[in-house]
Amino acid sequence: MLKDIMMTCMILHNMIVEDERHTYFGANDFDYDQIDNSGPESVSHNPTCNLMQFIERHNSIRDRGIRSQLQADLIEHLGNFKANRRNLEI
Repeated sequence: MLKDIMMTCMILHNMIVEDERHTYFGANDFDYDQIDNSGPESVSHNPTCNLMQFIERHNSIRDRGIRSQLQADLIEHLGNFKANRRNLEI
């Protein structure tokens, strides 16, 4: 559901920008139809370290045991945070 809300916000934002772009400073600089003849950029198909780290973290989060521990840690952190806030208010 949050994904749908975020997607809707991005679409609405892009629609507003598209509709109002002529009012922005330097509006004449936009030329989306211009074709760049410099040729395609070379793309590496080798896995990068950042991608591999992302995949490892993603897989570890999907692990039930690790996910449960992360949830427990978050609940504990939020409990401590609320207790500290209450102590500061007194």
